[in-house]
Amino acid sequence: MVPITSAPPVNPVVAVIPHRVKQRLHLDNNRSWVIVNEVNRLIWPGVDLSPASVTPRSVAYSMLLPVLFHQIWDRFVELVRAGAAAAVPHTE
Repeated sequence: MVPITSAPPVNPVVAVIPHRVKQRLHLDNNRSWVIVNEVNRLIWPGVDLSPASVTPRSVAYSMLLPVLFHQIWDRFVELVRAGAAAAVPHTE
């Protein structure tokens, strides 16, 4: 799971989430970024998952557009191969 932040990142290794994608995911209107050089390792399901407001029986808000998913995935794989990405245990 890649982290999403609304705080402007200091590291340029990010992907901007387009506004229309945020609308489809029922997220707020603030600008957001995907941190592509980090993945959170989670226990599935875990405390980080909460029911989606649009589909309370699910934790999935929606699917990413395939083009955006592949941009994030390809960049992450590139960074892993370069030794510039990390998996971060998430224990909260």
